[in-house]
Amino acid sequence: EQICLKDKMGITLLANYDINPPRLHKLLEAKSWADCVAHIKKNPNDAKTWTMRKQKDGKLRWRMLPIHAAIIFDAPSKVIDELLKAYKDGAQCRDDEGNTPMALAAKKQSTVVSLLNNAKPRARADCSQQDKVETSHVAVSQ
Repeated sequence: EQICLKDKMGITLLANYDINPPRLHKLLEAKSWADCVAHIKKNPNDAKTWTMRKQKDGKLRWRMLPIHAAIIFDAPSKVIDELLKAYKDGAQCRDDEGNTPMALAAKKQSTVVSLLNNAKPRARADCSQQDKVETSHVAVSQ
């Protein structure tokens, strides 16, 4: 079933990835960052287009905005910035699993934090002690 929902002005609001994948989503997926930035600048309304995909049984597999896709595909900050300039409200939108872009970013970052924490647990304590010393020194010298 072809799904393509448009608003009164003809702007696509929802597209089926398997039938009519939005160009911006494909650029994000391909990690063509310079092309993404150029596309967003030329077509800022594309930042508002939800892309969805269904399973074979017809149930929703996933649904996301370009801002969600950008975070999933590890887009550089320039791409994120352009998406937010084009559609600031996208930062508050939730994907099919209820995640905001911030939540997705935090989940990706938590993996890095976990790896760092597990690499050398003692280093955390050493850094904490050093931070306290530096902080008290700054407070005294001001």
